[in-house]
Amino acid sequence: MKSNISEANLLNLPLEILEKILLSTNGTTLVQLRAVCKYFLEIVDENALLWKKMCVEEFKLSSEIVRTKCGAQLEWCKIYRNLRMWNNLHEYPRNVIQLYDFSDATAENIHTLQPLVLKEKDRCYDSQYLRNIPVALPVKDVLRTASNSFVSVVLFTNHTLSIRSDAFQSKCDTETTFLAEGFSLSEHELYFYYKQHIMRVDLTMKEATAEVFLISDYKISYIRYSYGIVHIFTPCGKILSVNKEKQVSVKAINCPEEWIKRIKYVVMLDDCNYICYSRNLFQIEAEDYRHWYMDFPFVTAVFFYGDVILIATKEGKILLYYLSRQKRAQQPIFEEIAELPDSKFATSLDIYETITGPHIVATTNLEIFVIVINFFSELEDASKKEYDRKNIGSSLLGS
Repeated sequence: MKSNISEANLLNLPLEILEKILLSTNGTTLVQLRAVCKYFLEIVDENALLWKKMCVEEFKLSSEIVRTKCGAQLEWCKIYRNLRMWNNLHEYPRNVIQLYDFSDATAENIHTLQPLVLKEKDRCYDSQYLRNIPVALPVKDVLRTASNSFVSVVLFTNHTLSIRSDAFQSKCDTETTFLAEGFSLSEHELYFYYKQHIMRVDLTMKEATAEVFLISDYKISYIRYSYGIVHIFTPCGKILSVNKEKQVSVKAINCPEEWIKRIKYVVMLDDCNYICYSRNLFQIEAEDYRHWYMDFPFVTAVFFYGDVILIATKEGKILLYYLSRQKRAQQPIFEEIAELPDSKFATSLDIYETITGPHIVATTNLEIFVIVINFFSELEDASKKEYDRKNIGSSLLGS
């Protein structure tokens, strides 16, 4: 009887007060509340602020990556649901699909993953749901691509940065080019650098125009925008963090000095979370974890996804490395999630979340492979339309 009275009291609360109460809960509680009654289910499912708060609290780094790529195509509740499921990735079926073979000039899309298609030879594009899969393809003269709800950005070897309007939300009506050596794409902004000049483009404007954001005192090797801060990695082993007011803070990376010259690749989420590696040398620096390895498996590509790190090795394996599961002064603990056929190895990795689960894109020198992981295979046929909200309650809890 007491629980019925409590439920009745909650139902009688003004919507504004009820939403404030829900905002003070956690993700597990929200999922349980969905099962109480239809009224709660509708409030929880239709309140994006609730799920955004849970994503930022529990998956701050990875949820930002997902949102940048998917924009409004994947709702916050589904982002939260997918990221919760990564902890039990080994329990779900995985299928390695060859998406494209660049060595065969007559090759069509020999895959069963629909509606993925290849378009214009510099990105993967899906006109019905996924739309843009940002991944650098092994196309001549293309260094890197990235996409969001507004644009696709392509960086070429001649330092040309092309900004192309792809999505229906975009207000940019022409292709624009700039000189750049690297870039970082967020949901609404693009930052790029050329030499020591850092430029900013507001993607919500009708025309894509670049303004000088900062002239750095250091050479730049990597740039990353995260939660209002531009993070710059320098060849001399320093990280510059620049806020919107252009206030700059400088810190040295936590790395033995003799390692700095040997570092060839950097993957950075912010000034406290980054990976440096070169061949068998591998360093992970995170807010709660620090791992240094001098005899790591030969690494060919890395994707930093918060607590989860995807690693491609020279042996063609795709490994899953959980930061929180590593043990001090012990060998790294991996989970192998896939192996590319015929001794091929990935030179780049990317992740794109869908309503059925993540798609891991692994690019070799001549092919594109997609590792499809079905968290929710029952939603596969409904992936092109809005699915029944009532079917996702238990999924959000990872059960």
